Amino acid sequence: MLEILNDDMPFLVDSLTGLCTALGLTIHRVLHPILEAKRGGKAQRESLIYLELSPLPAEIEAETLELRIRTALSHVLASVEDWQTM
Repeated sequence: MLEILNDDMPFLVDSLTGLCTALGLTIHRVLHPILEAKRGGKAQRESLIYLELSPLPAEIEAETLELRIRTALSHVLASVEDWQTM
């Protein structure tokens, strides 16, 4: 199981499911509600992504998966921030 809470933006689910598939993981369930949260008095939309996955293969450590997820999320953020300019 993988749960990620992130600022809402395009391409999150596609990027994460693509990463999991590329790593050879089977995705059994995807839930992706968009939540409105108030933090510091300011309302913002947040993306909750819940993935039920097959067990990690022996050659993939949890820390490696976490690093790959963080990298994918940083690429999504960079793309969303730059797409208007491009």
